[in-house]
This record gives sequence, C-alpha cells and structure tokens, in this order.
Amino acid sequence: MTVDRPQSRDEWLATLDPGVARYVDVLDAAGIETYESCEGGPGHSYAEPAVRFYGVRGEGFRALAVALQHGFPVRAVRRIWTVDEDGCPHGPDWELAFWRASGC
Repeated sequence: MTVDRPQSRDEWLATLDPGVARYVDVLDAAGIETYESCEGGPGHSYAEPAVRFYGVRGEGFRALAVALQHGFPVRAVRRIWTVDEDGCPHGPDWELAFWRASGC
C-alpha cells in the first residue's frame, strides 16, 4: 500500500496494514526511507508480509540489521526492480520480506 503521510505519525501508522505497521514504524524510526508495504496473504498485493524502501548499495543490509536487532522474523532481503505497465523498469530499490505479519 502506498500512502502519503497524514499530519501525525500515529495517523500515518494507522493507514498501514496492521501486519506490517510495527515493521515500518521501526524501520522509519531508524531512518530507513520506506515507500510501500503490505501484510501479504489472500486479498493483498503481496504473497508475504514485506516492506519496500529506497537506498544505496548498503541500505538493505542496514535495514536487515535493524530488523534483526528488533527480533523481526526476516525471511529475505532483496534488491528489486519494478516494471511499470509500459514495460519501463524502475529501481533498484530494496525489499525486506518477513515469515509472518507483526503481532502474529
């Protein structure tokens, strides 16, 4: 889910899927520039809980370190390129995928 930030941090966090809100909150507080997230599963855009974020070569590993320090169930750290409907690739960006949604 891609969203523009409302006025307060609490309002912004309330707009996120509950299953990834904690992951996004911690990553954002650590200075990781997230831009898309989804708790995954049936009816969702992603098959698994995941958070996408911007950053240079080492940013994915910094985000991985933050996630692991908080005990998050990280499944994968990925460097990704997305492709728009016109076939134009964008990226690379980063993605952290999780074994389960937060709070599970």
